[in-house]
Amino acid sequence: MLYDSYQKKIERIAKIVDTVKKHRVLILSIIGALLAVLVAFLSVKGMITSDFLPRAKQLSYGQTIEENADALFGTVSYQYRLKGEEEWSEGTPTLVGTYEIRAVSRRTFNIKQYGEVFEIEIIPAKVELFVSGNSFTYGEQPDYTASLIGDDVVSDAEVEMDKLSGTVTARVKADSVKIADKDGNDVTNCYEIICHEKTLTVKPRAVTLKVDSAEKVYDGLPLVSNAYSVDDLVFSDEMEVVFNNSITDCGTVLNTPTFSIKNTAGEDVTENYKVNLQVGNLTVTKRPITLIATSSDNGREYNGEQLLCDGFEVQDGSVVTGHVIKNAKFGAGPINV
Repeated sequence: MLYDSYQKKIERIAKIVDTVKKHRVLILSIIGALLAVLVAFLSVKGMITSDFLPRAKQLSYGQTIEENADALFGTVSYQYRLKGEEEWSEGTPTLVGTYEIRAVSRRTFNIKQYGEVFEIEIIPAKVELFVSGNSFTYGEQPDYTASLIGDDVVSDAEVEMDKLSGTVTARVKADSVKIADKDGNDVTNCYEIICHEKTLTVKPRAVTLKVDSAEKVYDGLPLVSNAYSVDDLVFSDEMEVVFNNSITDCGTVLNTPTFSIKNTAGEDVTENYKVNLQVGNLTVTKRPITLIATSSDNGREYNGEQLLCDGFEVQDGSVVTGHVIKNAKFGAGPINV
């Protein structure tokens, strides 16, 4: 049994060998073809076949670089560098400048293949700045608008005007404009800044002139006060305030001043302000004094008439220098001073 089984196995192997020998040319051809395909695949794997980079050789800041390269049986990545520099990186350039770009693929055994080097230029994007609104308050900056790329913002700008009051011509001063990206980086040079003029009306600035009140006891001299405060003047403007009112006798009067506002050149700019005048009072109150009668030495018998005394002394207070008390009469009834 064992011999028969072994003999059958030998016979099957012999048949296979005979078949291989009989068709050896065909088998070898097939193996050769497969090896040739494998070698060809390995030799072309990752080969860059289309290397048209980029589609546009000049872009404006904010536009996307569109690469267009292909590799056989592989993927393509891209490298960039600023023209004149040595190091390549994979970070896509976004700022203004001239850059070099190349495709990169992985060949057999992870060997890198680099494509042709192309140049691409990113030029500044145009941005227009417009002064907004029709009027603004004296001492303040007019507002302005600008349409920027992405999350960029105008971080600083100055509006220049041909004058400071009345009807003015205003526009943003181009060389004062600073633009930053969302991370705060200065990207001003990525824009071509165009500023437009606009005619605006300057509105008066509201300020408050508060005159302090003053009060004293009557002393025979005029009461005057020049105390005041003023808020919110701009451009180093100064207010000149003149007081003409006074009061000497008891009573109250308004301490209304006249005023004007001048700039550092001495020019009158009062019309550029809307002044809220809060007037104070000048008040003189009565001078308190207490008199006491001295004893009368002129006693007499009762005759039904009031006994008067001309003598007195000042117990409290005083009279103003140069003033005298006259006709002070003291009697049993009310005291008359």
